[in-house]
Amino acid sequence: VPIDYTVRRDGEDEALVTGHTTLCFMDAEARRPVRPPPVVRDAFAPLLDEE
Repeated sequence: VPIDYTVRRDGEDEALVTGHTTLCFMDAEARRPVRPPPVVRDAFAPLLDEE
């Protein structure tokens, strides 16, 4: 799950910092990537940029 973000002061447009985080979900036994669990997908759904 790639996440790009920008931090700004409240009420200001100027970016203080930008960042990028990648979340990866793995099957511990198989050591293979898996889809995020529904609880994670549901938590991020309102924040997704569907462009």
